[in-house]
Amino acid sequence: MIGDKKKDIILVIIIIVIILLIGYFSWGKKSTVPNTIVVADNVYMVTDHNRFFTVTSCISKYLSYLTMHDTQNILLLLDDDYKNENNITSDNLYDYINAFDEEQEFTAKKMYQETVNDHIIKYYVSGILQPNLLLSTPEEYATIDSTPFYIIVNLDFQRQVFSIVPYDGKLFHKEETS
Repeated sequence: MIGDKKKDIILVIIIIVIILLIGYFSWGKKSTVPNTIVVADNVYMVTDHNRFFTVTSCISKYLSYLTMHDTQNILLLLDDDYKNENNITSDNLYDYINAFDEEQEFTAKKMYQETVNDHIIKYYVSGILQPNLLLSTPEEYATIDSTPFYIIVNLDFQRQVFSIVPYDGKLFHKEETS
């Protein structure tokens, strides 16, 4: 029974990815990502659509683990420095992050990148979370609220891995007040 629920969640995630791909190729290069903008020292707006999609996919994977309350995989995805600074273990993980009781759909709105070193780029991401719209009735769809969501994704191109850091969105809030 539990295995069927996980299979259903994985199937829904695959469907969402397929819909995103269809949308991406249907609308061509239309995007909310404007030309390169410098927002701080060495922090630039992401304009590469492939990179935007890659980072968004990393976030979706993280969110799926949060939905499944998959503590071990969440711990694997969380950045080591973040875990060490906050002394995060499997026992206190949910004191630092919020898991979800229902599947969430993430839509990235803005993304900035900062080069950390020769092989690691840090992505600051702003977007919205909504309950999965595919699982909603038309009546529910009309009342769904979106929640602002901020996160950092570190991509290590040398080791071909990524890590997640929960984020308060300070960079985006600073931009709004400017």
